[in-house]
Amino acid sequence: MEMPKLQYIQKVKVHIEMAELYQQFLLRLGKAYDDQGLDKPWAVYENTFGSVNRFREFIFIRYLQNWADLDEISNEQGLSEILAKAYGENEAMKWMNVVQKSIRNIDTQVISLLDKY
Repeated sequence: MEMPKLQYIQKVKVHIEMAELYQQFLLRLGKAYDDQGLDKPWAVYENTFGSVNRFREFIFIRYLQNWADLDEISNEQGLSEILAKAYGENEAMKWMNVVQKSIRNIDTQVISLLDKY
């Protein structure tokens, strides 16, 4: 198996008082992916040391084989659409509102892994 060449990383800073609700959102989203037979493209980590300054950090990592894989990300179903199929339009809107209120900021980057050191 060939190692991924790139890592697409999103660091999401969440207001600490909203962290538990944001975790619930992620669990619901994961269940929605499972119920629809979709592969979860992300690995999600929670930085529990990030509770300083009243924020909690969630890190989403997606492994890419090449730069063209970034095009797939822009063509994927939106999260609200995936939630709506699983739970209905009203429930999806409720959870998307939770997300909007929870997030302080999102930092996105792509890291290229070196073949040789």
